[in-house]
Amino acid sequence: MTYGLRNAALTAFGRLQAATYDPSKTLTISGSPRSGTTWLGEVLASLPGACLLWEPLHLQRQKDLAKRGFSWRTLPSGLEDPEPVYATLRDILRGRRLNAGMVHPGTPLRTVAKRRFWVIKFVRANALLPWIGSQPEFRAPLLLVRHPCAYSAQQN
Repeated sequence: MTYGLRNAALTAFGRLQAATYDPSKTLTISGSPRSGTTWLGEVLASLPGACLLWEPLHLQRQKDLAKRGFSWRTLPSGLEDPEPVYATLRDILRGRRLNAGMVHPGTPLRTVAKRRFWVIKFVRANALLPWIGSQPEFRAPLLLVRHPCAYSAQQN
């Protein structure tokens, strides 16, 4: 299947399934780069019924995010009307903004279609965790913290 066809299928599926999906089932993982988010995401994605979504705030995968004030390293701040940003985040956590860039290329479409819950892996989204945690419709997010010395030791 070509990337374009896969992307169109995933985008359509995301819009359809979001209407009936229970967002309290979504597992949200966040941390700094090199903190273990990929490892934990892959472990949790091995659970029956799970499907892993990668970096849904990646500006190249969600072209309209930059127009909404998102950047590579920061989330929007000081917005006069934050509701469009929150609406975008709600859609992401429900799997509504699904696309081929967020689903691992090796994941069969049938796995995505049969999933019972999303595991969503972020880096650099730590500032949005208080908002996610304050929303009654979502499960409390997981934050991975890695000691800076461990990161430095890995670089040698």
